[in-house]
Amino acid sequence: MERISVDVCVIGAGAGGLSVAAGAVQMGASVVLLEGHAMGGDCLNFGCIPSKALLHAGRAGMGWRAAHDHVRATIAAIEPHDSQTRFEALGVRVIRAFGRFISPREVQAGDHLIRARRFVVATGSRPAVPPIPGLDTVPYETNETIFDLPDAPAHLLIIGAGPIGLEMAEAHRRLGCAVTVIEGARALGREDPELTAQVLDSLRAQGIRIENHTPARAVRGHAGAVEVEAADGRVFTGSHLLLAAGRQANLDGGHHLPRATYTSPELAQVGLTEAEARTAHGARLTVVRFDFAGNDRAIATAQARGLIKVMVVKGRPVGASVVGPGAGELISLWALVIARRLKMSDVAA
Repeated sequence: MERISVDVCVIGAGAGGLSVAAGAVQMGASVVLLEGHAMGGDCLNFGCIPSKALLHAGRAGMGWRAAHDHVRATIAAIEPHDSQTRFEALGVRVIRAFGRFISPREVQAGDHLIRARRFVVATGSRPAVPPIPGLDTVPYETNETIFDLPDAPAHLLIIGAGPIGLEMAEAHRRLGCAVTVIEGARALGREDPELTAQVLDSLRAQGIRIENHTPARAVRGHAGAVEVEAADGRVFTGSHLLLAAGRQANLDGGHHLPRATYTSPELAQVGLTEAEARTAHGARLTVVRFDFAGNDRAIATAQARGLIKVMVVKGRPVGASVVGPGAGELISLWALVIARRLKMSDVAA
């Protein structure tokens, strides 16, 4: 058993773990990075990178095989940046094994015992599998397998209308698949309803069927013919089933971290939504609205449908919601404003 003593031990080589490891070693800390699966984690291999590549391919009019070639090429192009070779060149000790705590200050990973002043647990999450009767006998996909399908589904059924479910719905619809999304509560239920309405209107206009308030009661069938029975007795039939009903073991990173859904239009949020802000701050809340229809460039580029809402308390933003083209980039300004506790006057200046 090799004993290693370092300043920082990072568990998990996904987007978060890699950022911490690179930053710490460049600031002079000794760093060990543990990863028992793929470098780059979920984001590079099963999440944001392949999903955005598939969305781009669909919007660019690629066929099924060309689209998936593009996904694989995109991952391959980014892999060197997240690779073991690069991080070892930075000075990080990379150990390709899963870690487990054996004491508050020690982690065992394979044949290594690591003692560190600080541990960073960045193990990410995995797809949640809801307890729906029949799932144990029916083939289904998750975000970890959907990109490996050799042929296009004739009709993709998706359980869950969160960001993953709706991004995959749009990507597959644009690649020629029929798509039905089944949501037990409200689609994009974590987000502002006024803004999500624009997203759902756009997806439905593309031909995607979205069923809200439709809990799945049972699943049955076999490869190529799957049925989802809803609690109200309706039965949805498709060729493939994708589970997009959330994630397990995801750590809470705090309200200052923005989130985005890259549908058309994009939807992004940081801090409190309007409903959350009204609950927290009541009459002290002011909601400031900026409609894309009042922006000259948005009009000139025929992208004038969109909205920014900023929740303000005593002159300081506590949340921002954006729907429209480029929302995923626009939200970064408001993330900085909220994190630094700046005032609206600072933004205007």
